[in-house]
Amino acid sequence: MNNDKQIIFILDDEDQILEMFKKFLSDMAPSYDVFCFNNHEDLLKHPLLKYVSLFIFDVNLRGDITGDELALQIHDQDHPAPFLFMSGKGYTFESFNDKDLTYDYLSKPFNLDSGLNRIKVLLKVSEQYRSHQDEKTKFQITLKEFDLHHLI
Repeated sequence: MNNDKQIIFILDDEDQILEMFKKFLSDMAPSYDVFCFNNHEDLLKHPLLKYVSLFIFDVNLRGDITGDELALQIHDQDHPAPFLFMSGKGYTFESFNDKDLTYDYLSKPFNLDSGLNRIKVLLKVSEQYRSHQDEKTKFQITLKEFDLHHLI
């Protein structure tokens, strides 16, 4: 997908939080495409899921899955995007100890400026990872072309 905008998926079961993030990020950074979800099923079915640059999840969701469980599920599908978690309760991410997962955490209530700074840092990480993946792919293609030329 060739898009100059970075895609952010936000998952929270509180509509007020979703609306606040959508408005704040759209106003502060028009280079973001922000998609809000109040359930994980719709998020997982979204056609842009594989292009997401950052996931912002509430940890304590209503229903049968937590934000960190969903993050592991997405990460296990080789999705490289980082995660920003939010929660009104203290939380430890012990399930991430053996995973190569980039994440940060915001305690609710949080300062919007602090949240935006964390989002910017995580988007930089995502951008750097994707650019290295592109370089790796180009390098692999170049090696294959080189090998083909030697065979001819």
